[in-house]
Amino acid sequence: MTSRPLRTALPLLALALLGTACSSSATPSAAQDSPQPPAAATTPSAAVSATPGVSTPSTTPAGAAAVATLTIRDFAYAVPASVHPGAALTVVNKDGEAHTVTVAGGSRVVVQGGATATLRAPSKPGTYKISCDFHGNMQGDLLVS
Repeated sequence: MTSRPLRTALPLLALALLGTACSSSATPSAAQDSPQPPAAATTPSAAVSATPGVSTPSTTPAGAAAVATLTIRDFAYAVPASVHPGAALTVVNKDGEAHTVTVAGGSRVVVQGGATATLRAPSKPGTYKISCDFHGNMQGDLLVS
């Protein structure tokens, strides 16, 4: 016959062993409990420096057009030094008003205030006039080479 303390302790010990067998071996740390931001997606593209009008190329897969950025600020265009034929041109409007980037003889995009849009550069090398349909004083040149 078993003693009363042993009869009480055995079921508790069995529960404790079952509990550890069903739980994971790793103890959650504070770092695991706090929300983590999603990892940034990385895609090869052309890096653009902070200097307006200067584009610094980086690795781009063969056959893919490089990406360049045209910034609109204070009702003026900050155009990259040059873009590749057919390149995707990211247009960033830092003004509060809508603007267009209209490429002479080519494409046109409307960019709302504070928004970003994409425009495809002409496929033939050359210097193309760009302008804003809404603001006649906004003009510039886009060099495709």
